[in-house]
Amino acid sequence: MAAPTITHPQPDPADRIPRAPLTEQPESGSYTDSRGRQRKFRRINRPLSERFWLKVHKTDSCWLWTGHIATTGYGQVGVDGRKVNNAHRVAWELAVGPVPDGEFVLHRCDNRACVNPHHLFLGSARDNLLDCISKGRFRHVPGQSEKKLTLEMRCAIRERANAGEPAAALANEYGVSPVTIRRLVARKTYAGDTGPERQG
Repeated sequence: MAAPTITHPQPDPADRIPRAPLTEQPESGSYTDSRGRQRKFRRINRPLSERFWLKVHKTDSCWLWTGHIATTGYGQVGVDGRKVNNAHRVAWELAVGPVPDGEFVLHRCDNRACVNPHHLFLGSARDNLLDCISKGRFRHVPGQSEKKLTLEMRCAIRERANAGEPAAALANEYGVSPVTIRRLVARKTYAGDTGPERQG
């Protein structure tokens, strides 16, 4: 038995609602969405250079981005319709010029929301990493977090972990990462310590 053929009626072009050309569309208005809710809109036809600086609050030192802030702490701004860039990078491009390929825009002030071009400078990927480490924002430098733990702390952590205490709870208490706790308990770090041996 053959499957039934389903035909979808084609819309008649005459039934289409005529739309005003882009230049004649209103700057603001309202519409009803697919769920029947009333929504407002405001059309922005300003160039990026004009839109950008409207969202900057200038203080005596830093110029703070007042638009969208990502979870990383960096401001973000829409560029060319769909593309989103970090606000400090756009500030550099607007004030100084294009960022060369492979270069990063770094902060002198260590304020991620700052877009003051005088607080920004260009650097390589290596410069970016070293800057991040020097400001204490890099999460894992091999051997760095382990240095916080004294011999007594390390012995206590091993005992408590062997007794079944979760690595995450110990990490929060001692101010290190759960990975540091697991490596310590597995004796991948401080293997020469004397104290409780790894269980299991």
